[in-house]
Amino acid sequence: MKNLFLFLFISVITLLRVNNVYAQEMSINLTNLIPTVKLNETRGEITVSICNVSGGSTNLPIGKARPLISFPPNTSSVVLKSVTPAGGMIEFSNNGTDIRLTNAAALAPAECFEVVLGYTGSSLGEGGVVTGTLAWNGPPPVGETNTGNNNSVTTINVREAAAPVTLTSFTVDEFTNGNLLDWKIKDESGFSHFSVRKSTNLSEFWEIGTVKGGNKNGKFDFLDKNFNEGINYYQLKMIDLDGTYKLSKIISIENRGEFGSSTVFPNPSPNRVFKLKNSEEFDEINLMTNEGTRLPVEVRKIDGTYEIKVSESYSAGSYFLQFVNSSRVIRRKVVLL
Repeated sequence: MKNLFLFLFISVITLLRVNNVYAQEMSINLTNLIPTVKLNETRGEITVSICNVSGGSTNLPIGKARPLISFPPNTSSVVLKSVTPAGGMIEFSNNGTDIRLTNAAALAPAECFEVVLGYTGSSLGEGGVVTGTLAWNGPPPVGETNTGNNNSVTTINVREAAAPVTLTSFTVDEFTNGNLLDWKIKDESGFSHFSVRKSTNLSEFWEIGTVKGGNKNGKFDFLDKNFNEGINYYQLKMIDLDGTYKLSKIISIENRGEFGSSTVFPNPSPNRVFKLKNSEEFDEINLMTNEGTRLPVEVRKIDGTYEIKVSESYSAGSYFLQFVNSSRVIRRKVVLL
């Protein structure tokens, strides 16, 4: 009778084990916290939940789980950002798009490791699939039978980086004391600043200054006092608060020595007649207000000197004389008394 009781007890224990009372059933689930990212943006994150969903009492042993999370080709630079609880999972291998983890701590039933993986959007594409697969260091845990829990997928969209602002105009004009860049924007949101870039050969640009965003009227300017004789190229790097950016079109101006060193005189002029010594021919000469309104003037040229007479009907204050020909536009600030 005693032997029969022992036999029945062992049989029940075996049956309980077969029915996973003491077994582990593991699961993996991927969640994309930012489904759509900008090109070259580093804010992309995937949360990986690895759970011991067993109803028993057996911990997952240290080093047993080896989950593999594979990212699509339009992403790169995958990194392990955080783990909850801290130290529960660590990086086992990583080639930039495929990262394999392993558990550095035991995982109790009904507990989970939460892993946050960061990635960069490296090329345009929508619906790139991220796959997560549970794998094991050696045989699967006892009772790991629901293989449907061992896989999970999510998607990533990488879209072209939208400009943090919309640039509506961007111009450069030559003044006596340098090249003045003017630009206007709209739809400023989450914007940080402009980096003003310059080149003399189009193959290399360098930063010559920065301009903060936030002007309520959307108007900005920058004076390049160190312009070179010849063609100068300019470009704006529009930088968002999160570090993403977009480049503006390239504009240029040709600075010639004889005009760059010339001045309009006398300034201010007591009789509103200004003179400029210059050998260039200009198709148009006019007076401009600070708001950009063009006003007609009387012009004559005598022995290489331009004489520009401004009407007495114009209000006193500061204006610009604008000289235009087929190759460039030049402005000089003048004061009307």
